[in-house]
Amino acid sequence: AINAKADIIYYDAFAKDLKEAINFTKNTQSKLYFDTPMALTDTNIEQLKEIIKEHQPDGILANNVGILNLNLNPNTEIILGYQMNIFNDNQLQYYNHKAIASIELNLKELSEFKQKDKLIYYAHGSPVVMSFKETFSTDHLTDEKKYTFQLRKTNTGTTQMLYSKSLGLLQHTPKIIEAGISQLYLDLDKDVFKLTSLYKRLLEGEQVSVQEFQHGVTIGNLVKGVM
Repeated sequence: AINAKADIIYYDAFAKDLKEAINFTKNTQSKLYFDTPMALTDTNIEQLKEIIKEHQPDGILANNVGILNLNLNPNTEIILGYQMNIFNDNQLQYYNHKAIASIELNLKELSEFKQKDKLIYYAHGSPVVMSFKETFSTDHLTDEKKYTFQLRKTNTGTTQMLYSKSLGLLQHTPKIIEAGISQLYLDLDKDVFKLTSLYKRLLEGEQVSVQEFQHGVTIGNLVKGVM
């Protein structure tokens, strides 16, 4: 991500190798924001306070409303994660933070936002659809319609269930830009350099081939929405 000149790198605040990630981003143009999970206990909140106090990140990605009351350094930017389900301008005005838009919104609904400078779009990755307190002996669950959902253990002892297919909006990026959105969020655990580079080039208006990453992904609710 650093080599691809990502503007912001979101990294798990509870990761065991957090210090290593901090050292990697020093003296680079990429800012480091601590990513926080949706499910947080009071103990986790206290741990998070200590982590933030010790490392002083450039910003926080908040997926839990409790993080908004941590009395952070005023220079620490807060961005609301997609699990905060930001659906309209009233929410943006109320929270007064930049936000990753709800992944349930379609293109028309995104274009209707007035405060597009505060809006970020989830363009690529596997969103979390459910969080469990339990851990499981398997790495996936399959529902009655035979959709398979990957399970991911977190560093706070919970389990996240991921979308059955990865989102991949590469070929639709020009439409997102036309809707007035100029900031994209990528949740990547492989092909990080390639995908970050491609999306940056697309944001800059370049014509690039995205064929390599078009298969096995979904565009989610970009066209149909859920309402």
